[in-house]
Amino acid sequence: MGGICVAQPYLSLVPKPTPLRLARCLPGGLWVKFRHPLELYVALFDQYPVGAYNLETLKEDAKRHGIYALNPKFNESGATSTIRDGESFRIGLRQVQGFGGSRAGTIVHAWALSGWFVSLADFNARIN
Repeated sequence: MGGICVAQPYLSLVPKPTPLRLARCLPGGLWVKFRHPLELYVALFDQYPVGAYNLETLKEDAKRHGIYALNPKFNESGATSTIRDGESFRIGLRQVQGFGGSRAGTIVHAWALSGWFVSLADFNARIN
């Protein structure tokens, strides 16, 4: 390419403050990923869909960095993702397609009041 900036024609389409904001955020984001990767992935999962990546891509990226994203379980998950130990976290129930925050909150509340769900029938009776 010989020093020609391929993005040059498109720079006028980007608002001027955007590159500055990105430049300010990037070092902090890299520091968090290096120093606190587990907390970073928990936050990314809980704020989904914010970025351009789907949850499976984020799970694979976390795995490459030694962080394990455990799938949601009705008897163990909270509404949001929770840290399990120094290497893994459990994905929150609100990430289950079709649940959302209110349904996940209802499930967690029912579980907290009466303990674990012992069967699918018990789950349906307590949630519906």
